[in-house]
Amino acid sequence: MQELRTKEDIKIFILYLLDNVGMALELEDINDMARQDDFVKSIDFMECFMELVDLDNIAMIKSDDGEEPKYEITQKGSSVVAALKDNLSGYVRARSVKSAMRYLSFKQRGATLESRIENDGENTKLVGIIKEDGNEIFTFSFMMENDYQLQLMKHNFEEDPERVYKAFMSILTGDTGYLGI
Repeated sequence: MQELRTKEDIKIFILYLLDNVGMALELEDINDMARQDDFVKSIDFMECFMELVDLDNIAMIKSDDGEEPKYEITQKGSSVVAALKDNLSGYVRARSVKSAMRYLSFKQRGATLESRIENDGENTKLVGIIKEDGNEIFTFSFMMENDYQLQLMKHNFEEDPERVYKAFMSILTGDTGYLGI
């Protein structure tokens, strides 16, 4: 994976994400979005994020009802990212925005994802679950002898669970147009 190493690149990356998301978010959500593709380490994220707040590139919006504060990019931050976003590779920019939007889509619907590889001594299987508001909306289990294949399937499910869900639904309902079949 292409980890960002300099503080400047990490700051540009954080601003780039916030600029493309276009809404105020809680710190936990920003942290999860920034770290989900392993471009940034947790300690680096927090240090750079707080520096961006101190520099007025990111504004904190306090809540009157006791909820966690939210953060949004400022005009100054948008100007910085507009001038410096090309310092980030095209891969990092495209991948991070796609992942952030997928994260927010699931988050806004209350969806959570679980995936695990289970071994009962005889068989090894991948179990994948998508829940919305605590209710399982999609569950699957694949048993395979090839551990590499299971790891690859687990990775692909975690990378794009909505696509896996849509593919299953297309096949099971006979509406294979989604798959181009």
